[in-house]
Amino acid sequence: MLNFRILVKEIYVSNIVWSPSESDQSSSQMALFMQSVVDHFNISLNSYHELHTWACENSEAFWGYYFSYSKISYSGTYSKVMSDTMMPGVKWFEGVSLNYAENCLRFNDNHTAIINANEGGEIGKTSYQQLTDKVSCCAQFLRDKGIQKGDRVAAVATNCEETMVFFLAVASLGAVWTSVSPDFGEDAILSRFVQVSPKCLLFVDCYRYKGKRFSIVDKINSVLRALTSIRSSVLLDRDCIHNDYLDAVSYSKIFDLYTPKKIAFEAVGFNDPLYILYSSGTTGKPKSITHSVGGVLIEHIKEQCLHCNLTRHDVFFYYTSCSWMMWNWLVSALATGATLVVFDGAPYYPDKLSTWKLIDDYKITIYGTSAKYINASLKFNLKVSEHLDLSSLKLILSTGSPLYEEDFDYVYTHVKANVQLASISGGTDIVGCFALGNPMLPVRRGELQSISLGYPVKAYDEFGKAIVNAEGELVCEKPVPSMPIYMWNDDDFSIYKNSYFNKYPNIWNHSDFIYITDQGGLKVLGRSDATLNRAGIRIGTAEIYRLIESQPLVQDSLVIHIDETDSMLLFVLLDSMDDFSTDFKHALKHLIKEKLSPRHCPNHIFPVSAIPYTKNGKKVELAVKYIFTNQEAKINISSLHDPSVLDHYRHIKERAFATKV
Repeated sequence: MLNFRILVKEIYVSNIVWSPSESDQSSSQMALFMQSVVDHFNISLNSYHELHTWACENSEAFWGYYFSYSKISYSGTYSKVMSDTMMPGVKWFEGVSLNYAENCLRFNDNHTAIINANEGGEIGKTSYQQLTDKVSCCAQFLRDKGIQKGDRVAAVATNCEETMVFFLAVASLGAVWTSVSPDFGEDAILSRFVQVSPKCLLFVDCYRYKGKRFSIVDKINSVLRALTSIRSSVLLDRDCIHNDYLDAVSYSKIFDLYTPKKIAFEAVGFNDPLYILYSSGTTGKPKSITHSVGGVLIEHIKEQCLHCNLTRHDVFFYYTSCSWMMWNWLVSALATGATLVVFDGAPYYPDKLSTWKLIDDYKITIYGTSAKYINASLKFNLKVSEHLDLSSLKLILSTGSPLYEEDFDYVYTHVKANVQLASISGGTDIVGCFALGNPMLPVRRGELQSISLGYPVKAYDEFGKAIVNAEGELVCEKPVPSMPIYMWNDDDFSIYKNSYFNKYPNIWNHSDFIYITDQGGLKVLGRSDATLNRAGIRIGTAEIYRLIESQPLVQDSLVIHIDETDSMLLFVLLDSMDDFSTDFKHALKHLIKEKLSPRHCPNHIFPVSAIPYTKNGKKVELAVKYIFTNQEAKINISSLHDPSVLDHYRHIKERAFATKV
């Protein structure tokens, strides 16, 4: 065990690849907030580490002060910041009333709020004044249709301005939003929406990807028939196949029927629901994770303003869909008055530089994407800086999976040398981040810069002890406002408790395997439920993926561990099946033994035609593991991007141990 720990520490020696200038550091919103804390509480703080330690040790003082500092618009008073410290079920700022949409629309001016674009180019620009007017019309429509506080409104929609307008209209009434992207299958849509009984459905009947138009007319008709709770529906008709759906109103028609007037924002409690997101559901029915109005606002503003240094002057882009929490996170930037670039389509169409080009087209300052996209750009050998100016770009955000050291090298060599690259990690569960960027700190190769301010995040070893410079389970030791208020239809909190509190009493267990450095940085090593446990030594999947996927012939990979036989199986997606040979397998095993350890070395290596992912781009190790352990009943096929991919693994299983490879 001791030797393994030493090896791990050597692997994680990180180099500084970017540092903020002294002036940028001291003028950042994080530094200004720290100074405000110093002045208000008459304490001494000289670093982010000290600020974060104070915030975690004084949770009520920190969250209470930041609530005031954030300038969130609210009414009422509260006597306690939090009702209790026992999780789940903590109530925050009881007595306070507020409205999410009102906070997002407080800048009622001519500043550009949304730039709407797709594969074909720019669709249009909307100012904050125009956005408010559009939300007003949609809110009037919804109110006339009987939508009121607490009702659910669902959407099968693309990432476009119209979807954001409708969401804000829903939020203005105190109703509850929930959405998925149109590429979801019928079963996946219904397994989510049936749980929450929506009264209204916003929908598209087609979407475009890589220049092709995909019809979902039959799917939408089936969904409308199956959702018996639906009382009204709206078709997004800017690009549609039909416009004669039973009782559906065209989105464009709303603006013929209503004229803008002052919005009557419905005051709701801090802890009232804003929207329902869903777990991936790879091993059962998706959990309906319900987030509060106040928790979302305070956390998103904190993350975006303090950690991302977002201001009204920024142009903010995130490549996302309406089924990923990053869509919800992006919308919240309206509360800061920034300009959002909203894009729908394929990232590499019509050419490999297409999404990177958006930076120059719209002078984007904060560019958000996935680690998979950055790694794909590396594999495509895209030399972005040779083709684009990128002078506006100051921050790149990456999430969805670990960002490898080589990906950092790629960005600083072939995208932009003087840019802050912030790998961020959290999840749908908290609709935010446990760890992310920080304008006061350097970027270290392969690391997330810091733990989120006020989040007492630790890495626990197998004995439940906090550890540093070693691998452990990600836990959060105290309540934070953006934890879910509940799971929908989970009155006794049994699903909630089993999901996050089944391992440590009153401590949130996130099921991520992480490594926290003594300098406060963090590495995500993969899901702990997919962690490989060999002879009592836990190995993060990210360690293997980073090494394997850096090899020239390898496009992607997946690894599982069969506990009963202590067998590790590695699946590799190669440029060509012809590249797979006995020599290749031996070379790969030798590489793993040399660069990682003999414990990391797989017993079997198989070539595959595809790697399974969820619809939100998460690699699905558990689904493959269930195939090889005769537990296929646990797999929720509807959560997968392409369920047919699993057929290849079933075929491999039939002959897996016939011949040792």
